[in-house]
Amino acid sequence: MRLSKIAYSISLAVFQLSSNVRCLPQGVSGIPPLNEPPFNQPPSNEPVPEPLSDRWDIRIKCDLDGYPVKRKSIAEGIKYLRNGVTGSPSLGPIDFERVSCSHKSGIYWANLYYKHRFDLDSYGEIADGAQMILDECSTGDKYVSGEAVFTTLDDPEGAWAVFVEFAHC
Repeated sequence: MRLSKIAYSISLAVFQLSSNVRCLPQGVSGIPPLNEPPFNQPPSNEPVPEPLSDRWDIRIKCDLDGYPVKRKSIAEGIKYLRNGVTGSPSLGPIDFERVSCSHKSGIYWANLYYKHRFDLDSYGEIADGAQMILDECSTGDKYVSGEAVFTTLDDPEGAWAVFVEFAHC
């Protein structure tokens, strides 16, 4: 089962990045800029969050050992995380959880930091990571599998990740 491999990788807190890892250039995230409103909503006067690429070193690895999943199901999960989930995700050290699952397609996030609890600002940040995977790792136009690892720019030991892969749901 793929989750046991994730747990093992997380417990070691080491990712062996293969040659198919692509680092996104600074300022390029593969998703629309966060300062532009969605097409179906008027602009908001709320403060605009900093783009993920300004706060994190982002590494994307495609084609995980597990089964690829349908792009459409992951896109639905991304929409759900952006629009249907409120609050701020939080995980203890070296932990992970599934945050979306439909049609056997899961979106997971993990705290790779072994020293303390890790909090994100919103589930939209997990959605952004899943979108990066969707944009970078799609095989053809139907399937996707991958992970995005976010390392803090000021503390290389602090990291979190998003995984897109097969799930029982």
